[in-house]
Amino acid sequence: MSPQLRERDIEKLIQDAFRFGSHRITLHKTDAGDAKHRAANHIPVMLDVPESLAVALGLPQELPFGIRACIRLPKGFPDLSGPIPAIPGKWLFVEVKTPSGQPTKIQAAFLAWLQSQGHIAIWARSLNEAVTKFEEALKVAA
Repeated sequence: MSPQLRERDIEKLIQDAFRFGSHRITLHKTDAGDAKHRAANHIPVMLDVPESLAVALGLPQELPFGIRACIRLPKGFPDLSGPIPAIPGKWLFVEVKTPSGQPTKIQAAFLAWLQSQGHIAIWARSLNEAVTKFEEALKVAA
């Protein structure tokens, strides 16, 4: 019997497949930390904040784009995110779960909100599920 994949292992498989596959999407790990650290505000998240993501998240317009900015991601923010080259201004957000996992209510609500803003936001338990859901959503978006 093969060992069950951890969530981080699945995230890495998804990142590599989207980066090096036909879609050429670079998905960044966007981890807000575990609930204990988030509640205590101990972990600021460092990431490059492109203008399109800042606008999608409603961040202040005066935030300096193109440099490293320190922001705290909200609870429920998806694990992976990156711009979709085929759809300028739109992003792919992926909440990754273990093979038996389910998104929390707040994660599901965050994904629904991102979808309402015109982005592709999915959750997946495997690489195949992520690719299938993305390609289905891409057909609808086109």
